[in-house]
Amino acid sequence: MNKQIDISEYVAFRESYKKNKDKYSEKLKTQNIREFCTNQDILRENEFKFNLDLGMNSISNQYSTKLCWLYATLNFLKTSIAEKLNADKMTFSLSYSFLAFYDKLEKSNYLYQMIIDLPDATDFHFCDSSNYDESFIELLKNPFRENGSVYFALHLIKKYGVVPFEVMPETVTYKSPDDFIRVFSQKLRSDVYKLIEAKSANLDQYELKNRFLNENYSILALVYGEPPTSFDYTYKNIFVEQIKVFDITPVQFLDRFCTVNLDDYVLVACNDISSKPFYSVFERNYYNNIYGEDFSYLNLPIGEVKDLVLKQLKSGEAVIFSSENKKYRDINSTVLDLRLFDYEKIFGISDLTRRQAQESMDITSKHWLVFRGVQIENGVPVRWKVEDSRGVSENSNGYYVMNDNFFNHCVMFAFISKKHLSKKQQNAFNQKPIKYNKLGL
Repeated sequence: MNKQIDISEYVAFRESYKKNKDKYSEKLKTQNIREFCTNQDILRENEFKFNLDLGMNSISNQYSTKLCWLYATLNFLKTSIAEKLNADKMTFSLSYSFLAFYDKLEKSNYLYQMIIDLPDATDFHFCDSSNYDESFIELLKNPFRENGSVYFALHLIKKYGVVPFEVMPETVTYKSPDDFIRVFSQKLRSDVYKLIEAKSANLDQYELKNRFLNENYSILALVYGEPPTSFDYTYKNIFVEQIKVFDITPVQFLDRFCTVNLDDYVLVACNDISSKPFYSVFERNYYNNIYGEDFSYLNLPIGEVKDLVLKQLKSGEAVIFSSENKKYRDINSTVLDLRLFDYEKIFGISDLTRRQAQESMDITSKHWLVFRGVQIENGVPVRWKVEDSRGVSENSNGYYVMNDNFFNHCVMFAFISKKHLSKKQQNAFNQKPIKYNKLGL
């Protein structure tokens, strides 16, 4: 038995290819695989039409950031705030950069505190970290990471409040942050070494941490602008009246104009792998932006996740969710459907089951979005209206059409009001979380 490919085996490979070679081979050399494999019938089937429709919002654009979790959460909240303000929902928006500023500052504090908390940090080396779990290593590799979850946004909003978009608009660096993140990550790694040295010398690490945070605040203010501690806000309401709000803090603005209580919600997921049984609560270590807060979720079968999403939509409320979003997506037509690309017909490659796809990380939680409608036929959903945060250039008016087969296979998390949970789900949610260290859902 050969453990490497034997050169002689290529003869059989070539003969097999020649027998199966057909009209596709030449076209595939000059055409994009996705375009070539797109099933036009599936595109036509997925109409942008919904008999339960919560309407439209102002469309946001996350540009080159990876802050979809923040955008989805604020897009969910801004409907409530616009209604309380009597503002036009098609133009009113919240500032994403305001909370992105604090997210970066909090994440730097999180890393510093993790190093301070390590009992053996004096012997720590970046290149020799085999004694630490995967989540902590990921934190070290990406100390200034932009990725996150709805809970990251929840913690920021509760601590810092929100401000209208005009109060803190986006800067050029905010929209294209990659170069800045590389530079700032270098500073954080340098700070880690200084903290370790301070621990070895029995110096005050908290005094050093506060100095680092002071420096970080100034750096962030230079590139993102300084977030306001209070502000004035003038706008025209839907009655074309000019309204002025004076000297209000971001937390006061949230408390006064947001009618949604984020503490009333729970994150549910379908993590269909053997190590994470359903009706259990899981909490991932070293995965947060604010030190001392948690990231936990209730694991449920996908059918129950879907039922909860439907209940919330039927109650007139949108749903924040996350999913795999690129593998079965057509940008031009805005369709999300497992049948969209005929890879099996062309290449003989069939889809994995949901469990196989999750266990092998073929699908992961990549993008946070918002459900704002659904088409129900004969009592069951057939397609879903999805709000994205990529502006209007990539897709029609900022929305996708998600076929129900995509929901079954690719939806990972949903942020659900606790009032919709069944008795069994409520009891499961009240269990003590099971902590885990591995990467993934």
